[in-house]
Amino acid sequence: MAIANYSDLQSAVLAWAVRTGDAEATARVPDFIKLYEADANRRIRIRQNMASGTLSLTSGTSVVSLPSDFLELIELNYNDTGDRLTDASWDTIDRSRNSTMQSGRPSLYAVDSTQILFERTADATYSLKARYYEKWDISVDTTNWLLTNAPDAYLFGSVAELALFVRDD
Repeated sequence: MAIANYSDLQSAVLAWAVRTGDAEATARVPDFIKLYEADANRRIRIRQNMASGTLSLTSGTSVVSLPSDFLELIELNYNDTGDRLTDASWDTIDRSRNSTMQSGRPSLYAVDSTQILFERTADATYSLKARYYEKWDISVDTTNWLLTNAPDAYLFGSVAELALFVRDD
């Protein structure tokens, strides 16, 4: 059985688990795949899940929202000069913001769960290039590098999640 996309993977999980007639298992297959994928997204950092995108730091603000598929930032640069911004501790960012909160071209940043916070308010609108690790989400993308090149990883991980659910060692 070839596993080329999300639908094929769902069918393969049921077939390998020998639960093709089990309505509850069938209904939960997307959950088992999602559980495996969450584990893979926590563990795997390889060149094939690297992405880049342009972010816009708007004049008068000091935060930028992260892309929806964001896992971990690799580097952040200005598009116009290629200058790299420096990752700083939250303590450093907080001290800079609390002391004077000047406006200007930011040079330091920290990342939280949904945004990038800079040490100062932008005095102009800046275009930034973010290189980051992106999440795999096969239910949205229907296929990805991992499924194409290691379908066994998706299959094994998803079947293992199903086995935990049905308490089958």
